[in-house]
Amino acid sequence: MTISSRKEEFHRGLGTIVLYLLTGILAGILLLAASALIPASALEKHLIDSAELLSSEGDWRPVIPGYNGTQLDNYTDALLLQIAYQGCRRENGNVFVRAMENPYELLPDAYAVASLKGVLSGKEGNKASYARYFLGGTAILRILLCLFSYGQIRVLFGICESILLIVVLYGMAKKGYGILIPAFLGMILLWYPVVLPFSLQLSAIYFVMMGAVIAYLYLPGKSSYLLYFLVIGMITGYVDFLTFPVLTLGIPMGFVLWDTCKKHDEKELVALSFTEYFIKGISYSVVWLIGYGGIWAGKWIAGSLFLRRNLILEALRTVRTRTSRHSGDTAFSYFDVLIANWNVINRVPIWIGMGVVILLIVGIVVWKLTRKRFCGKGNEGNCEQADNFPAAEQRRDICSLCFALLILALFPFGWYMVAGNHSYVHSWYTFREYSLTAWALLLMFTAICSALTWKQRKSN
Repeated sequence: MTISSRKEEFHRGLGTIVLYLLTGILAGILLLAASALIPASALEKHLIDSAELLSSEGDWRPVIPGYNGTQLDNYTDALLLQIAYQGCRRENGNVFVRAMENPYELLPDAYAVASLKGVLSGKEGNKASYARYFLGGTAILRILLCLFSYGQIRVLFGICESILLIVVLYGMAKKGYGILIPAFLGMILLWYPVVLPFSLQLSAIYFVMMGAVIAYLYLPGKSSYLLYFLVIGMITGYVDFLTFPVLTLGIPMGFVLWDTCKKHDEKELVALSFTEYFIKGISYSVVWLIGYGGIWAGKWIAGSLFLRRNLILEALRTVRTRTSRHSGDTAFSYFDVLIANWNVINRVPIWIGMGVVILLIVGIVVWKLTRKRFCGKGNEGNCEQADNFPAAEQRRDICSLCFALLILALFPFGWYMVAGNHSYVHSWYTFREYSLTAWALLLMFTAICSALTWKQRKSN
């Protein structure tokens, strides 16, 4: 490929990325504006019921007492409910202003739950907004609140999240990723999944991550990985309330790295080098960051135009706070951030669960080693490819894959370094970033164990 053709390809790819970003930002604004056309009165009945439920629980409550990882963030959920409501009130401006402003009110000496209940009863509070966020999930939330109360939405989320998990596990089993199921379940275990249906805020990333995995498993054609990660980053930035977004990058990337374990040329199977893995991983990460950051930047620019104030400056001030190493008068180190998040998952039940996952992986490998044939019905072609894959190439391939997965395991540490303040203050939910580390390490363990089946198969 000549230099001119490379430049042409680069410009074409850059133009595609810009087009996707602009289309996504415009679609996001229009979706929020369209949802703001719903009359506020259509939400009030179910919001009143929701406020009563939240009042009985308080702003923060652990599902399992003594386990910080099961703490509910009803404070944030109450804000989301009120933003959904205030965005439909005509007195807060035209639909585009409301879509960009994300307004809410806080009563004096009251937190978000009490403020929601007070506003619904006619009290007025101090006006505030989360204009720096897109909060695209409020568009769907407005529709749901026309039909369901907060408690009913929790039940609905529980059903949907269970169905998504079943669909993913079924797809993994049918598409040749059955050996990765224990690793995937181990990753989910670290989320404290019992909490997710009870929280609007925490469920958003789960839905995006599972949707991304389902798209990877079921949609035909896997050639446009760059656009795949770009779209994932855009959707994440659109719905995320700054929780644990890196998971929507790292979990799908685990599948992609596993799939690129071998590449084909015209005549033979060739192992990828570590450099090739590294370049792929960096490329996917960069386009995800472009999608994630581009959506945020688009919101700040569009918000500044619609609201006629410098939203970019407001956002940058918040970024400066969230990336600092202090909270109020308390200073802390990077190591303190890591420990604060680690302590949430460093519990005996979690370790027992991870031990079971490791035993499952070993059990699958032992089961494969005891069979005469290791490729199931319909996979004979893959078995023949593995048999024809030279032993030296196998070792090189496994080493390259493991190094790539080791770098993937470090992603959460990078996030904790950048978002130090946020990850320290909110460690009771940002700890879930560590589940990416567990996913990558479990994939490494599975890859190494799988190499044993290759050797045994070759000897047969």
